[in-house]
Amino acid sequence: MNSRAPYISKSKFLWGVQCPKLLWHAYNARHLIPEPAPEQQAIFDQGHEVGGMAKQSYPGGIEIGKGITDLDKVLALSKQALNQRRPLFEAAFAFNGGYARADILNPTGRDEWDVTEVKSTTEVKAVHLDDLAFRAHAYNRAGLRCHRSNQKQPLRVESKAATLRRVFHNGFRFLIKSSLGFAMLNRSAPAAS
Repeated sequence: MNSRAPYISKSKFLWGVQCPKLLWHAYNARHLIPEPAPEQQAIFDQGHEVGGMAKQSYPGGIEIGKGITDLDKVLALSKQALNQRRPLFEAAFAFNGGYARADILNPTGRDEWDVTEVKSTTEVKAVHLDDLAFRAHAYNRAGLRCHRSNQKQPLRVESKAATLRRVFHNGFRFLIKSSLGFAMLNRSAPAAS
C-alpha cells in the first residue's frame, strides 16, 4: 500500500477552481460523479483527436507512459526520456503533490524545452490560463527547464484552408486555428521564481 498522499492532477485542480464540491467528491465520493453524457464524451474524443493531429507536427516524438496508470512509473519514464532530447508527448512532472502532463515538449538548446499545450477550442478561455499556470508551476518546480522565447513557433497544419491567428494574453502566446476548432497554447512556461 502506498502511504504517499495522492497527487492532485491538473484536471482535478481545475475541477476545484470551477467547483470546490466537485473536487471534494473526486477524492471522497467518486462513485457519485456521473459518467459524461454522450455529447460531452464526443467533445473529449474530439480533443484527443486534435491532440493526435498536433503530435504529427513533431516527427520522431516519444509517447510517454501510454496505458500505464501508475503515476510514479510515468514520472520515472518521463525523467528517463528527457535524456533522449526528442519531442515528448504526455511527459509527466510532479511537485509538492501537484501532477501535470505536458501535451508536447520539444527540446531546444542544450537542456531546455519548449512547452506546447493543445486545446480543441475556437477561443482562449479563462480556464486555459489556470490550466497553463498549474502546468508551468509543476514543470518548473519539478526541475524542467522551460525555454522562454518570443520567436514565432512554426505550426504545420494538415489543412491549408485553416486560419491561424495569434492572441497574446498575460505574456502567453496562443495559436488558434479558428476555422476548424483547433487551438494550441504555444508558449514557453514562465521561469520559476
